[in-house]
Amino acid sequence: ANYEKEAIRSLSSSAWKTPLLLTIAGVLGCIFLFIVAVQVLRVESNFSIAGALTFLLCGVGAAVSAVRLQRSARELKNIDNAADELLRFLSLPVERFDAVNLKSIDRVSQRAKLDHVTLQDSSGRKLLENISLEFTPGRLIGIVASEQIQAQALVELLMGYGRPVSGRMLVDDELISDLKPESLTRCSLWVSPDGPLITASVEENLTGPGGASTSVDLNAILRASKVIEVIQQLPDGLATLITPGDDRLTSDTAFRLGIARANLRSPSIVVIEEPQRHVDPKTEQDTIDSIRSLVKPASITVLLPHRLLTVRQCDVVVLIHDHKVADSGTHSELLQRSELYRHLNYVRFNPFRNLGVE
Repeated sequence: ANYEKEAIRSLSSSAWKTPLLLTIAGVLGCIFLFIVAVQVLRVESNFSIAGALTFLLCGVGAAVSAVRLQRSARELKNIDNAADELLRFLSLPVERFDAVNLKSIDRVSQRAKLDHVTLQDSSGRKLLENISLEFTPGRLIGIVASEQIQAQALVELLMGYGRPVSGRMLVDDELISDLKPESLTRCSLWVSPDGPLITASVEENLTGPGGASTSVDLNAILRASKVIEVIQQLPDGLATLITPGDDRLTSDTAFRLGIARANLRSPSIVVIEEPQRHVDPKTEQDTIDSIRSLVKPASITVLLPHRLLTVRQCDVVVLIHDHKVADSGTHSELLQRSELYRHLNYVRFNPFRNLGVE
């Protein structure tokens, strides 16, 4: 209710007055220049340089004002659409759960299965349609979609965020509707391109406020995640204070700290979204090795790849197009039989595409 109140207040505030007043001032200025030009042309018998210049300024001013008016109208329309979308989302009924009769799980030990699942967003737009997939532990499963939002919707559903509008989702052969909504979320972890990092020491970023278990060999995990050398070079090692976007940490280093955190917590489901920026081959290989360290017999490991070397390492790649599963297989198998995958492979994963190198 507070969020809705603040959103409506911001949309109905006087913030729109400034661009409107500027537009009105621009229009009045153009009219003034036009009047001056007409007067100059009337006074002078011939079309002098001064008259031509004044008339030209009027034309330029009128054109600029027209463009600004068109842009303002388009932005106002976008604001109206965003406000309607927000109010539609806020008016959705909140699904109530009978927590007493719902089960709770601590781990996903066998599989997560989607059976003819269709997923929509808050406005009813289709994100996934008739998806049937099985996620099992011990494999690196890559998701490549023609539209990235479809891949993100799939992994968020797998992590327990949202419910399908049709079809079934089963976790260890239990219907997701029979489980407490937070159960699947608690045993899942997302590793993002920036870690993510918080303003705290390196150790707190890795272990959280409670710290790591005494039985955990932290150095071994840092070594497997390919971050131990970077941490040793920091002024205070694990006690060094770091912040989001810390310039002492490259994007791959921050990402591998997230990998180390996942190795420490050993979630049942881990979703990995790697950095997009291409770096030197050794750094990318270290990142690939750290990703492979998360592939364990007791964990479902799903990857949203952005680099060619990484997608090649996937045990299976799921190709999603037009909201549906178009194909699945290894990277080399899909290259051989799918023209769509070959196109996406060039567009998404070719490190030389932006350099103009074929």
